[in-house]
Amino acid sequence: EYCLKNDIPLDIVDPTVNFEISNELINFYKIKSSTYFNNAKYSSAYFMDGEHSFETVLNDLQYIHSIHYNNIIPFCIFIHDTSWPCAYRDLYYKGSKHYSESKSALGTSPWEESLTVNGWGAESQCFSQKETDHQTNNGVLSAIESFNELHPQYKFLSIPSIYGLTLIFNPSLLSDKQKTIFKFFEDSLNYFSEFLRILEYN
Repeated sequence: EYCLKNDIPLDIVDPTVNFEISNELINFYKIKSSTYFNNAKYSSAYFMDGEHSFETVLNDLQYIHSIHYNNIIPFCIFIHDTSWPCAYRDLYYKGSKHYSESKSALGTSPWEESLTVNGWGAESQCFSQKETDHQTNNGVLSAIESFNELHPQYKFLSIPSIYGLTLIFNPSLLSDKQKTIFKFFEDSLNYFSEFLRILEYN
């Protein structure tokens, strides 16, 4: 709706959703993100909310970085599910090469390292989760941290609420006005983030 009102083109990439979109501004691609990024062009904003695994998220971030490698125009990346339960535990949708039918009956808990029969997502018919959390190369936030180690010119800010939302950007590409806005956002997060993190466990 926002894109239509403001005459902004939008690409939607999802290999599983069964619907068609017919609009000159909105393009729907029923393919995997890796296939899409092979032919993708520059965009000013990305919103990632696909498979919540280290491998997929890091690969997508690397694709986006390669698209913008020699571009001085600012852009930002929004990534959902960067707090519990997917921050440091992979989640695989049915159809993924890592999906496990047996683990789909188990769920995760903020107070348990391993999966449990009473945890979040237990008895799910559409996804499974990695057996243990906080291992190396495990989870969405872990992928963001690894990406940032590879490309330290980027900065990321995370809202630890409603499963978590993280913003990634390159500060050196921002205008003075944009820097002011992002600084206000960062200061506000520093003030409220711990409170939001506690609320998330309720």
